[in-house]
Amino acid sequence: MTVSVDWIFQLRESLRDGVYSVPGFLIIPAGKSDARFVGHRPGTEVRWQANQHLCFQADYGIFYAGKFVRESQPPQPQLLGIVDRLQVLGGVKAKTS
Repeated sequence: MTVSVDWIFQLRESLRDGVYSVPGFLIIPAGKSDARFVGHRPGTEVRWQANQHLCFQADYGIFYAGKFVRESQPPQPQLLGIVDRLQVLGGVKAKTS
């Protein structure tokens, strides 16, 4: 079993930068704030390799809005995200005679 922790800090490189989702859709446009600090997210991951083909992983993280987010949109509740997933590695080989 492995446990890892991280802490991600997000900053805007340019004051013309907005915040985008993973596919690339604009979530928060630039222009309402001169702040560069978007926010930070502490997180942890627990991973257990059951066997060669099966592992279990649980991730926990919470995003804390920085000055740019707070100044650019109305206040919203903090969101908690927990993701549990089953990952199958490798494949099944057929028995041949």
